[in-house]
Amino acid sequence: NPVLARLYFLFYFFVILLALPPISRSQIEQASQFATVSSKPVEITADGNTQFENGIALAEDNVQIHHNGVSIYCDKAEYNPDTRDVLLLGNVRIYQDKGLFNGQRALYNLETKHVRALEFQGEALPMKFHALSMKSVTTKEFSVRDGVMTTSDSSMPSWSMHARGIRIYDKDRVIFLNSTLYAGKMPILWLPYLYASLKETGLQIMPGYD
Repeated sequence: NPVLARLYFLFYFFVILLALPPISRSQIEQASQFATVSSKPVEITADGNTQFENGIALAEDNVQIHHNGVSIYCDKAEYNPDTRDVLLLGNVRIYQDKGLFNGQRALYNLETKHVRALEFQGEALPMKFHALSMKSVTTKEFSVRDGVMTTSDSSMPSWSMHARGIRIYDKDRVIFLNSTLYAGKMPILWLPYLYASLKETGLQIMPGYD
C-alpha cells in the first residue's frame, strides 16, 4: 500500500531525528564565526545610486571598493558576492601591492586578485606598460596582448618595446614575443623573442645561441 509506505517512512524519519543530539548554541556561534572569517567584508561606497538586483550589488558615481588591502575606484561597479567578481566600468583604478592598474573596463576578483582588462595601463616596477588587453594568470604573473613596455618615466619615453605578446613575472622577469625596439619613435630592432630581467639594471640583449 503506497499510503502505508509513506507513513512508515515518515515515522522512521522522525525517530532518526529524535535520536540525533541537539545542536548547541556554541556550535551555532562557531559556525557563524567561521563564516565571518572565511569571507572578509567588502566595503563599497558611492555618491550615486546603490542597490541589489538579482543578487548583484550595483553602485554608480565615484564608486570606492576596499577589501583586504586592495582599493578600487571607478564610475560604475557590479559586484557578485557568490563569485567575488567585480565588473568595473569607467576611470578604473586598482591599487594593490604597491602596483597600479588603470583603464576603462576591467573584471577583478577580490578573492584571487586576478584581473582581466581592456585598454589598460599600469606598472610592474621598474616597468610601465599599456596594452590592448591584459589578464593576470596569478597575482605575480601577467599576460599582455599588443602592449608597449618601457622603464622611461615620461609621457614621451626615450625607449620602448612594442610587442604582440608580453608575459610579466612580478619582480623577476619580462618576456617579449614578436617585438620591436624603439628609440623614441624610431624602430631600430625586431626580435622574435626577448628576455629582460627585473632584478638587474638596464636591458641585457644576448643574440644568437646565448
